[in-house]
Amino acid sequence: MNRSTEQLWATLLQANVVKGPAPATDKLASPWYLKVLLAFFGWLSALFLLGFIGVGLQFLIRDSAALLIVGGAMIGGALFLLRTPKNE
Repeated sequence: MNRSTEQLWATLLQANVVKGPAPATDKLASPWYLKVLLAFFGWLSALFLLGFIGVGLQFLIRDSAALLIVGGAMIGGALFLLRTPKNE
């Protein structure tokens, strides 16, 4: 248990909201097969998404300025997604 959790539990004890010792906080780990399934279907969905985007934006191939703008927007979106907290 970290320091802020201990302080919160002490505050709750003083306010008579909870009783007894603080519950144990075990970090839950995902099993390996769940991670493999998530990775496989993540790749599969990425391929489908790229296919749908390619079909939907096929008119941009002829216009290089529009292709540059849409590509930059997609790169910006990818950078935004990389900055989000890690989660499975």
